[in-house]
Amino acid sequence: MMLSNMGEKKLIERLRQRLTEAGLRAGVVADMGDDTAALQQPNSDKLLLFTCDMLVEDIHFRRQWPGFTWEKLGWKALAINISDIAAMGGRPTYALISLALSGNTEVDCIDQLYSGLLRCAQEYGVIIIGGDSVGSEQGVVIDVSLLGEVEKDRLIRRSGARPGELIAVTGPLGAAAAGLHILEQGDPSPEKGEELIAALLEPKPRLAEGQALAATNLVTAMMDLSDGLADDLPRLCQESKVGAKILADEIPAHPACQEAGLDGLEYALRGGEDYELLFTFAGDNLSAITSALEKAGFSPPLVVGEILRPEDGIQVHRPDGSTSPLPEGFKHFQSTA
Repeated sequence: MMLSNMGEKKLIERLRQRLTEAGLRAGVVADMGDDTAALQQPNSDKLLLFTCDMLVEDIHFRRQWPGFTWEKLGWKALAINISDIAAMGGRPTYALISLALSGNTEVDCIDQLYSGLLRCAQEYGVIIIGGDSVGSEQGVVIDVSLLGEVEKDRLIRRSGARPGELIAVTGPLGAAAAGLHILEQGDPSPEKGEELIAALLEPKPRLAEGQALAATNLVTAMMDLSDGLADDLPRLCQESKVGAKILADEIPAHPACQEAGLDGLEYALRGGEDYELLFTFAGDNLSAITSALEKAGFSPPLVVGEILRPEDGIQVHRPDGSTSPLPEGFKHFQSTA
């Protein structure tokens, strides 16, 4: 079977089963089903968090895009890993940076890349401690491995959602995907979508929001929206063994989409790389969740749906009363045949 037929979800489950069967699980609290691994630390009341994410040229970015800079690429490479730590309610600590580069890459480009990495590291409290570099004949690859920590009683996983709970996000969706559309269309005047393009090239991980939510001890499940609502919500539901109802008229499409003449709802549902947090909680706790976010200086949660029983599946409810299955989201493995 080709990866393009299997898809990322089934691949992860296949690898997860093999690792479980191998029996080498000492100290593992969370693994491939969550945004990061969470590991026991001897004589500590904190768990060690460990994640990695890579950016591959011509898959995740193109140097030909208007607005692309090596500095922004450095920022994004670290920011998307910090977002994983945020989704677990944790704090990032140390990072390793691995690079695959062509020999004809200008040294100044690498300096700019590290300017972006360091700018992001300083803003979010990360210390870069090293990494690896190799030659590449097929474009640039940046792979970041990031450590973090979280108090044991504040760890939030994807597996705690229960029927009847509310589903919410921390902010509007679809901006990054709309920005990608503008860049891929080669718009000669992309300034009409500057905010959307910025959301794609320099995402802002919701680290403080994740910590504020974790501190309430009222959030039952959480993850970051890296691949879009249509792709990520099923992952949360799979881990929690539940279904879900999404209210189409409550999905918070980013207002800049409409300003750029784009279908905000489509991008909000199926677009990725928003890096907002998707989370669940009992409806009775809405006021407490809202208060915690507002006290930390953030907007109230945006409720988009409700957790259902597993047999109900995942449904989109529209204002006219009709329902439909959740549309297909982003595919990581496209066939090149």
